[in-house]
Amino acid sequence: MADKIRILFVDDQANILDGLRRMLRSHKNEWDMCFATGGSEALQFLSEHRVDILVTDMKMPGINGAELLDEVRIKYPDTARFVLSGYVDREMALQSVMNVHRYLSKPCNADDMIGVLEGNIHLRTYLNDPTLTSFISEIGCLPSLPETYLKLQKAMRSSSATLDRVGRIIERDMALSSKILQIVNSSFFGLARHVSGPREAVKLLGLDIVRALMIQVSIVREFDQKIITMLSLDELWDHALLSGTFAKEIAVMEKASNREKDYAFVAGLLHDIGILILAANFPSRYSRVLDEVRERGILFAVSERKEFGVDHGQVGAFLLGLWGLPDPVVEAVAFHHSPFIKPLATNDGNFSALTAVHVADVLEHDLDDEGRLASDATLDYEYLSMIGIDERVPHWRERLIDIKSRSKEKNGGRA
Repeated sequence: MADKIRILFVDDQANILDGLRRMLRSHKNEWDMCFATGGSEALQFLSEHRVDILVTDMKMPGINGAELLDEVRIKYPDTARFVLSGYVDREMALQSVMNVHRYLSKPCNADDMIGVLEGNIHLRTYLNDPTLTSFISEIGCLPSLPETYLKLQKAMRSSSATLDRVGRIIERDMALSSKILQIVNSSFFGLARHVSGPREAVKLLGLDIVRALMIQVSIVREFDQKIITMLSLDELWDHALLSGTFAKEIAVMEKASNREKDYAFVAGLLHDIGILILAANFPSRYSRVLDEVRERGILFAVSERKEFGVDHGQVGAFLLGLWGLPDPVVEAVAFHHSPFIKPLATNDGNFSALTAVHVADVLEHDLDDEGRLASDATLDYEYLSMIGIDERVPHWRERLIDIKSRSKEKNGGRA
């Protein structure tokens, strides 16, 4: 019998821990739930036992939540790190931002708590690969375009700085966009609705937090200069932005709901973020991937699986899932190269963000300036036929040609 998922709850108040025991009693046969009354006791337990998920309060005497999370990230990187807290001051929140996968607010009802834990366990089970989890656990921060930071610094120093202006800059950066969305959608901010776009997130967070996050993340220094040159981040970003824009347009054409349109845009924008993660954290190994892609003309995902045993879709999806982005976004990022697989409950044979991102990614990559699709394009017609929309491909292709044409005009000839 497989080992149970072990969850360690940490809080200095015994009544909180007792409440959690009662709340989650129905899952005692599925999960091995353990409890520690403070950071020191938690670290002692972790030194003696494997822990899959840590759920900790922040404001505790002695070793506080931020310090505990930092220790766990360094010593036990495979452990998913959640915060359950009723009050977190801004300084402590920013201190822990790089160490937390999910935020939950007190009081947290049973359904919300169970839903979050089950969601993480489901993701771990489906994307559970020793190599993948090892990669994710070693990541300290995501790479980002240096140009973005220069623009942000200039915008924030300006006396005329506006949230909308900052939001527009961040919107063009995959790594910072995903981090901003992670933070604004956490329970720490107590929003009653899901925020799907960086511009809206910036308006809700404010310039002070955005400035602090920019300093905290410090992604620029993580870049390997050789990889920057080899990878061509400008081209990768252009593809991501066009894919996101086109994925949303496909959703509009298919009369999807507003939420599905937002999912399509966010997933399209972030679908290749795993490439950045792998390249920034494993530069020498990823250079071999790039060489093989260029020399043999094979897909990035194929070469990545040969080198790492996983591909950029899986890597990006795992991280975004831990950060709490919605399942439709995680699914679209994970399986944009192979949508016929039905990985999550959200893929029920109907049009979804996964459909839009798969089509947008392939068409944007393989459509030439005259609107011809490459003979080796990887559009999954079997999947599109299964959900009854394969005949829509010509209409989507015409729309993409129009979008790329307007993009070139706007950018002086560069799509």
